[in-house]
Amino acid sequence: MPHNLAYICMCERSIWLASAERTRASATRKVLCSLPGSFHRSFYRSERTTLRYFGSTGRFHYFAAISQRSVHMAILRCLEYFSMNKVSELKKQFESNDFQTKLSTSDQLANIGSDESLSFLLEQLKSENNRIRNAAVLGLMETRNQKFFKPILDRITELGFNEEIGTLVYALENFNCSNVLKLICELYLYGNAEVQMSTSSILADQKFKEIQGELSNVKQLLNEHGRKIEDFKIQFEITE
Repeated sequence: MPHNLAYICMCERSIWLASAERTRASATRKVLCSLPGSFHRSFYRSERTTLRYFGSTGRFHYFAAISQRSVHMAILRCLEYFSMNKVSELKKQFESNDFQTKLSTSDQLANIGSDESLSFLLEQLKSENNRIRNAAVLGLMETRNQKFFKPILDRITELGFNEEIGTLVYALENFNCSNVLKLICELYLYGNAEVQMSTSSILADQKFKEIQGELSNVKQLLNEHGRKIEDFKIQFEITE
């Protein structure tokens, strides 16, 4: 047995590394969420390793990587093995009628962060069932990844001001809304109390870009509803 053989034991949310030396049998612990999907996919393409799968006992899966240099790649392979199985399981759980189960499942899918898990959540935004939409968007919200801003915004505009969009608008608080000042103001003016609360926070906390012609349109819109832009203390980005 090579001196630098590394054993990997993967359980539900953690991966344990142990060197061949008995005195360092529990040397390192790696948590699933500590490595984003984009990192382990790029690493997978750029490195090779010898990884042996020794089988499973219950929820534990055993691997070994030959050479210490291969250890990180072995961890990533384990993550990949885990996420493929876990995502399938979570997608089934998401179908539960219990909303708390949907929320928990959405959060776990977002934390895994793979293309499959995130694409699944995006697909759920299209649902006509607001509980499904809400659970999905709350998972996407936690990623704070700006690429999800447009799909969420598009779904809000598709549904319209009179539909149940409060949670979708709430999710926008975690994204950069600097390019959509007029739409945020429209949501504030035409939305219900929940929508107004979220858009008030966005208007107060975020900085907006002074897009040519938009500011005058916003002022006119607010004036038509007896409001002034000064009422909101809107902050604008300083441009060179």
